[in-house]
Amino acid sequence: MRKMWPGLVSRVTVLLWIMHAWSLASAANSTGVCRGGSSWSYPQMGAIGNLYTNWSGTPNLGETNLKGWKPVVFNESQDSFWWYQLCKNDLARWQGLDCFTFDETLPGYMYNCTGTQVITTYRISDLTLSNASITGPLPAAIGDLYPLRTLALTGNPGLHGNIPEAIVNLENSLTTLDLHNNNLTGAIPTEIFRGFLYLLYLDLSGNRFTGNISAYPLRTVIRTFNLAHNQLTDNLIEGYFVDSQQVESVDLSYNHFSGPVPFFDFTYNPQLKYLNLGGNQFSAESLDSIRVYTTNASSSSLQVLDLSNNLIHGDVSNLTLMIGRLGSNLQELYLDGNNISGTLFLDEVLQSTIGKNPNFKTLGLSKNNITAVRYNKNNSVNVLLYMRIGDNPFCNIVADPAADICSADAYAARCFCYRNCSDLSACNIQEVLPSPGVSKSTILKIALSTSVPFALLLLVGGFLLYRSRRKQQYLLLQVQRICEEHDVKPTIFTYNELRAATRDFHPDMKLGQGGYGAVYKGVLPNTNVVAVKQLHIKSQQGMDEFLNEVALISGIKHRNLVKLKGCCIREKQRLLVYEYVDNHDLDWNLLESNSFQVLSWPERLNICLGVAHGLHYLHALAQPKIIHRDIKAANILLDSNLQPKIADFGLALLFPEETSHIMTVHVAGTKGYLAPEYATLGQLSEKADVYSFGVVCLEIVSGRRNIDNKKPPEEVVLTNLIQKLYKEGNIMGIVDSKLQPLSETEHLEVQRVIYTAMLCLQYSEDVRPPMARVVSMLQGDLISVIEDLESAQVPTSFFGGHSTSFDISQMSSLDTIREGDSVRLYSGSSGSTFGYRC
Repeated sequence: MRKMWPGLVSRVTVLLWIMHAWSLASAANSTGVCRGGSSWSYPQMGAIGNLYTNWSGTPNLGETNLKGWKPVVFNESQDSFWWYQLCKNDLARWQGLDCFTFDETLPGYMYNCTGTQVITTYRISDLTLSNASITGPLPAAIGDLYPLRTLALTGNPGLHGNIPEAIVNLENSLTTLDLHNNNLTGAIPTEIFRGFLYLLYLDLSGNRFTGNISAYPLRTVIRTFNLAHNQLTDNLIEGYFVDSQQVESVDLSYNHFSGPVPFFDFTYNPQLKYLNLGGNQFSAESLDSIRVYTTNASSSSLQVLDLSNNLIHGDVSNLTLMIGRLGSNLQELYLDGNNISGTLFLDEVLQSTIGKNPNFKTLGLSKNNITAVRYNKNNSVNVLLYMRIGDNPFCNIVADPAADICSADAYAARCFCYRNCSDLSACNIQEVLPSPGVSKSTILKIALSTSVPFALLLLVGGFLLYRSRRKQQYLLLQVQRICEEHDVKPTIFTYNELRAATRDFHPDMKLGQGGYGAVYKGVLPNTNVVAVKQLHIKSQQGMDEFLNEVALISGIKHRNLVKLKGCCIREKQRLLVYEYVDNHDLDWNLLESNSFQVLSWPERLNICLGVAHGLHYLHALAQPKIIHRDIKAANILLDSNLQPKIADFGLALLFPEETSHIMTVHVAGTKGYLAPEYATLGQLSEKADVYSFGVVCLEIVSGRRNIDNKKPPEEVVLTNLIQKLYKEGNIMGIVDSKLQPLSETEHLEVQRVIYTAMLCLQYSEDVRPPMARVVSMLQGDLISVIEDLESAQVPTSFFGGHSTSFDISQMSSLDTIREGDSVRLYSGSSGSTFGYRC
């Protein structure tokens, strides 16, 4: 029996080898060469399905909110289709989800084929949902979205609960974590501050987080760190930020932090530009004990430091020392609402701020315990422009009946606390004594015969000079008041500077003429080229409108909004200084007959997108939001690369928070671009700008003006023409012939812009999309645009079910409607005329 075993083993071995060889040959014969395949992440699919389940209480789920979201069903035959919809199909996208794909080459034997196998791998990269009314918790499944790079869920008051500890699973992929303005609570997982090695942007502000964050130093490559407006407590440990050498912005304001003011040495944080520690209980016994400083002025990038509303004590005499330690780039310093005391020497402070840094804007010292000020009256205007020192004890002298109203302290209180800087020179009259040996009668005769005419001349001249200076000072104070309200600080140019820059406003330097004045090209002494808008002396744009434009544009910064460099006020002269945009405006480039430039379709589409992005910033991202009220081709400037910039904010309005509409007594804008509810009822919302944008889009596609009296009657009004063509199924009939021929892709893009414009032009403002949705529609998603348009019941509601148009006979040109003008509208066939003061 034992002798049989070796032979048996050898036979079995041979048999197994033959079977293995046969299996390999069969596999090769049956599969042949690899043909490619796909791979996806089941954990990510499960995470999205879990989010959908947890957020099932979201109103209008899958429609207006979380558009395109639906339950995730695991089915092997359908999984690849799910990923295709998510990553490849623009017409069936899930709102807020973006993904990336990459091809990976693997050995073929792993997939039962010869050669190599190219696998297309799908992964979710971004989850971004803003103001989506998400209702529900943030589930632990969020950690299964690895390798997610961006998690941004913002502006969702219904998003509640804790941040799950499972979020640590994203520590090796996440670069952006933005959860601001939700309703999240509990402690923030400490690993967010230590373990996320690639996290660049962290914003958890505007929630209700509690506890402390200071168990360990912050050890990340983070650049933006925002925990403002929460309920965080306790001290920050020594050197919490010393390892964050790339940090640019830190905001811990309006929490319940306590202990000493945190330590910042800009040697360790050389990139830090913005530091806001206001609204806490940080303490310091003196200004020079605050450990926020640099040992080398050139190593500091700090521009804004806010320590307001804390527990800072000490004598204000140490202020200049503190300012000197903050570096040469400082522009804003806020120490309001503390307990700083003593006598303030204004000249020293001005010398340490604007004297050393021409870009310095604001020093806040209001609501402290400063008992006296010392100053040079010639610097009064600079004090008012750069410093806030009201609501201190020295201001109370004005209300003291026993105080000397002619004292320097009284003047300081009136001027710096109450903005009344009138000169009381009458308080300083001194007696003139006669010289020895000259009789009083002789002196009297000489005085009467020679000094009276001269005195009258001096009085008249002095009065005129005083009135001029008083008025100029009053104008500057108005600028200061408006700018303080909007928390901005524009550059104030002198009239002589701008007159020299424009060669005394020479016609050769004139760039154009608007409803409120002319615009000139100017060259400043530093060779910078600017655009100077000189308002008509008799312009109906009042001082409030002028200052409104200054304040609005100074406070907004976006690549598609024109940048204001400064302004000038000199009696009735009012000038605005803008960045120079060297390719005229859209009206000149597209609609003027003297323009020889033909804008291609990609250039036109880029202009539509740029203007949409600019308006979205004004409506959704600016604080508070802004309604432009005069969107038209002439107010869209084009730079050398034909990038659009929205200009002319003279009619813009700040929109109150949590307000959907406001009613205006006067309608303002440009005929042909006014939304129906605004033109007829004075009812204003951001949807008025959306309507004007729709008109501009049609002008861009068609290459003609909205109102053209040279056209046949049925084509005079462009918005009526597109309605007619839509009914006929021929919307492409509106396209500018200069654009032909269009490629297949361009043909679809043109359709998308036209449909988007028509949706913006809906008679009912509720049907018009917000600009965030407009941006999305212009970038893709054509089917949903068409669906939205069909749900709006076009054409019956395109103009509210009946024809409403402007009285064309009154419009030889597209005039700007200013206050004092009137608009005549005809509604239906009744012929009734409605007059509105504008």
